[in-house]
Amino acid sequence: MPKSHRNINPLADDGFVGPRTILAPTGPLLATITDPIAYLIRRKFYRRETGLECFRTDRLVGMAPEAERKAVEAYRSELQARRPEEVSALVEAELAREASEEEPQAQQADQDRFFNLPGANADLTHWSRAMIWSLEGAVALSFGKNPDVVTWKRVKPHLQFSPFATEYRHVLELAYDARDSGLLDHFVEPGLFIAWAKRTGIPFPADLERAVIAEELETVNWQAKYYELVYSSDAREQEDRAIKERRRAAIDELTQRCVDLANQLAAAMSPLRTEPVKATEIGTRERDTLLKLVIGMAVKGYGYDPDQQRSGTVREIVSDLELVGVALDADTVRKWLRRAAGLLSREQPE
Repeated sequence: MPKSHRNINPLADDGFVGPRTILAPTGPLLATITDPIAYLIRRKFYRRETGLECFRTDRLVGMAPEAERKAVEAYRSELQARRPEEVSALVEAELAREASEEEPQAQQADQDRFFNLPGANADLTHWSRAMIWSLEGAVALSFGKNPDVVTWKRVKPHLQFSPFATEYRHVLELAYDARDSGLLDHFVEPGLFIAWAKRTGIPFPADLERAVIAEELETVNWQAKYYELVYSSDAREQEDRAIKERRRAAIDELTQRCVDLANQLAAAMSPLRTEPVKATEIGTRERDTLLKLVIGMAVKGYGYDPDQQRSGTVREIVSDLELVGVALDADTVRKWLRRAAGLLSREQPE
């Protein structure tokens, strides 16, 4: 017997006519058949009558028409003379015939119940995009039904008469068994539930399965694109850091060259300090030398182009000077770069 689960009552409590057996006076018979001889008489002589389920054998014999009464009495005597296991076999065979007769009627009646109406069908596109399904919702989707409409609470009252309700409970119990065994969680990823259903032999709508697979592939593509952007961003940051390091190294090298040239200039001018030299001439020579240093560092270290109208070089020089504690505004740097560029143009051979 399937064990009960949360939200599902045991078979004995929900009124469902299932395969549970008890020891009846005439042998092992289905629990709902309390008088097997009366059941067989009803099926043989009163098949088209309704409401006779509680009538005992004697009453069924007494209510038979005069023309059939002897036949009914003879059939009763025949059954009473049989062994209990023979009567049980007749009842089981008749129950099977009754079920086969009622199945088409039950199927037809199911078509008019709420779970087979158009509004109960699931929007497959919508549910394929969900990142997670509840276990009961996944069971409803395995029937192609909307989990918000077709729930166990609403299906349960139809158990005794509906083939759909019986099959729904069967799949739901299998799903809860899988949850209790650790194969599924109460909330489950769509792909995982579909894989479990296929392994268990539970049919699943092919359109919904394809939509879920397509959605999972799209999710993987977006993740790949995301990581690609992250990696490319890291690569750009590393490249920017390398460029800054090279510029700092170039600045340090040019600064050292300036110091060396200044020392050389001081050493060369030292013997001349005893001779009178015009202040303006010395100032001009020193200024030209420094301007040459400035334009050399700007062109080689920062890629400065004197012919370019707009350039970001000035901002870079100002920023790097601030790093070493030298504060100069952009206009001052731009002015001396222009003067140095003019000096450079005069120095170049025609």
